Amino acid sequence: MTTKTVIVSARGQVTITKEIRELLAIVPGDRVAFRIENGAVRIERQLSIADVAGSVKPRRKTKDFNTMIREAKEEHFGRSMRRLGMGPKRR
Repeated sequence: MTTKTVIVSARGQVTITKEIRELLAIVPGDRVAFRIENGAVRIERQLSIADVAGSVKPRRKTKDFNTMIREAKEEHFGRSMRRLGMGPKRR
């Protein structure tokens, strides 16, 4: 276990040392969590969406956006025509 001592500023802030930032891969703009366990504080880097993007594979292949738009328009048109009594009946 590594222990680092830092000074608390007048505003209640502490600096995370370079060694700890590198160890936890913390960069400016990252979020960290302070977890209190048995009277001790543990600091953890919080994962962002960018960190986990692409880590889960979709169950099925996704369609491209233009195909989805075209299908939605066709479905809407079909419903509109059926409401007007001008389209084929649904099965």
